[in-house]
Amino acid sequence: MRKLFLLIIAFDLCGNVMAQVIDKVQYRITYDTNCVADTTKRDSTGGYIYGTDEMALDIGSKVSKFYSMQGVRYTKWIADNIKRGGEADPNVLQPPRPLITTVFFHNYPEGKDNTLSDEYSYLYRIEEPLSTPEWTILPDTSTILGYHCTKAETDYKGRHWIAWYTEDIPIDQGPWFLGGLPGLILKANDVQSQWIFNVIGLKQIDGKEDITLGKWKKYDPMDKAKYYKWRRTATRDDMIKALNATSNVKFTPVKSTGEEYTSEEYHEEFGKPVPFNQLDLSE
Repeated sequence: MRKLFLLIIAFDLCGNVMAQVIDKVQYRITYDTNCVADTTKRDSTGGYIYGTDEMALDIGSKVSKFYSMQGVRYTKWIADNIKRGGEADPNVLQPPRPLITTVFFHNYPEGKDNTLSDEYSYLYRIEEPLSTPEWTILPDTSTILGYHCTKAETDYKGRHWIAWYTEDIPIDQGPWFLGGLPGLILKANDVQSQWIFNVIGLKQIDGKEDITLGKWKKYDPMDKAKYYKWRRTATRDDMIKALNATSNVKFTPVKSTGEEYTSEEYHEEFGKPVPFNQLDLSE
């Protein structure tokens, strides 16, 4: 089954070999990202339970792209294993799977923001007019990675955000679609601390790498309100049905004991909506 799984992914990878180049990467900013998938769950101290990812912001001359670096590493690991015949190399440690499978394009096409969502084997693209948060700059200052930073806050797409930016790097961008300040955002979090971005890497690429569209053509355009309505009601059963439909493989979940679920047990385990806590809560 593992080999078959790798071969299924191989088919998807083959469609991305000739990815369209839309800009050249001038700078790559990486952020340690902590987010809460289920806001109703708490740890033993009453705090949120976080998942983690490493997100990259590739900044070009016109376009920027925000995506999971864990996803890049995991995809490369899969591709390398496929070259070996579909079996994992026992000498290579499996990298963590990406927590965030959404990709964000800023100012592509020109004057637009696009959110590409890859969930439950469905690929959706939400296009919106380019938007810039309206910030209030505060007197607080801090030092992050040796850079002098200033605090700012804004209400943007359903959340109240706190950001720390540095004018030492005069780039008016940041994680996700947070931008519009007189310097690069090195740290940002919503006021409820459900999404937290902390810079961990700054690299000047100078056009030596491409910003590509990847699987862009496979993403079906969708109205944002319609997507939100679907996502808030989507269940794990929907995911299983989508996997069966797209992979031509009959996947039947079983318990850890190997026993099949009764209909009542299956409904309890797979019939409930999966928690939804996206960055954008404007709908």
